[in-house]
Amino acid sequence: IGITITFAVFCILSSLTSAQKIRLKPTLPDYFILGFLGINIISYILTPYKDIAFYGIDGRAFGLITLIFIEIAYFLITRFCVISKHIFIYY
Repeated sequence: IGITITFAVFCILSSLTSAQKIRLKPTLPDYFILGFLGINIISYILTPYKDIAFYGIDGRAFGLITLIFIEIAYFLITRFCVISKHIFIYY
């Protein structure tokens, strides 16, 4: 959670100081991620164990808060990161 918040602050500061365009048009995977977030929120609302489901304790791998920050990280990476495909050959 801390790494995602720090990355979000750096991305926001970077977008304010640079002239780089940010892609805001949603793609098909973005809709799937938002649908997955909706399913997780509905699951949290319907569970009788709200505290366990929110934090992901007591044998649960991920809670709602962890999944929200994973999805925030997805949007930050797809919007702000540039992946260049360089192949370095070392002889």
